[in-house]
Amino acid sequence: MRPGGFLITVVPDEELYEQGLWPSMFNGDHKWAFTIDAHRLWGPHVIHLQVLHEALKSAVLVDLERHDGGYRRDLLDATKRNLSARNFARYRRALGCLRKCGLGGLGLDGLAWEWLTRRGIPIDQTSKEAMAQLQIIMQKRA
Repeated sequence: MRPGGFLITVVPDEELYEQGLWPSMFNGDHKWAFTIDAHRLWGPHVIHLQVLHEALKSAVLVDLERHDGGYRRDLLDATKRNLSARNFARYRRALGCLRKCGLGGLGLDGLAWEWLTRRGIPIDQTSKEAMAQLQIIMQKRA
């Protein structure tokens, strides 16, 4: 970056998108998970976004935000009550069945989402209208 230039990074929020499950159930291309909560470093694949960017000694933090517009935390909370290592394979099978049926999170109405989460099946809320991302803006010192 040039002096005074900005670095803007936007990544999926581990808590809202990955929902504590790894590897990612919703995007097989995800190689890392990102958080801004120090207590959420639950595995070697989770990167604390602010710590990563603070390693840039010639840049200063301008802004750090979680974008979660439209995200229904009540659905996330219902899923988290049912998370366990034992259920992981069941979640993957359920999502695979939904994808084969052409749903995969797309086109599910609120009642269908609530039915899935009551059974402990995580859903990708970003496939509809919700956001589940972290944004950090750094500026290079002049």
